[in-house]
Amino acid sequence: MADLTKIERLISAKRDIEQQEKELIVLTDIQQVSKIKSWFDEIICSHSFPKPGTVQYRQLFIFIIFLLYSPKSLFRYKMPRGLRREIATSLNVRNGQIISDNSANVRFLYTTYADFRDQADYLYSEILFRLEIDKQYLDERK
Repeated sequence: MADLTKIERLISAKRDIEQQEKELIVLTDIQQVSKIKSWFDEIICSHSFPKPGTVQYRQLFIFIIFLLYSPKSLFRYKMPRGLRREIATSLNVRNGQIISDNSANVRFLYTTYADFRDQADYLYSEILFRLEIDKQYLDERK
């Protein structure tokens, strides 16, 4: 009967981990990617961040979207259905494989390069702030 107890503990631990993973996900509606992209562009243009169209610009955007929608994707886990296509469309990238190829690369950039990390942290916090304001606005309209 020790195996049953072990299985029960594993199931409970897995449930707890899955709940913690869900709490890390900020957004689920992939239709919001275009709104995030416009905010991202506004923030980028008002600071000395990489210019739109550059590789680093694309990498920062992909990193932010992964953090918001699917943090596990930074570790080569499967993205939510349609997210890769939506990111590619937002970035005007024809081949969605570029998005997948960048998943591990952007995590490496974040953990290795302070400039990339500082820019990503700032962009992420600004977008979270705008999401909170947007959410309050939508709540007030209900």
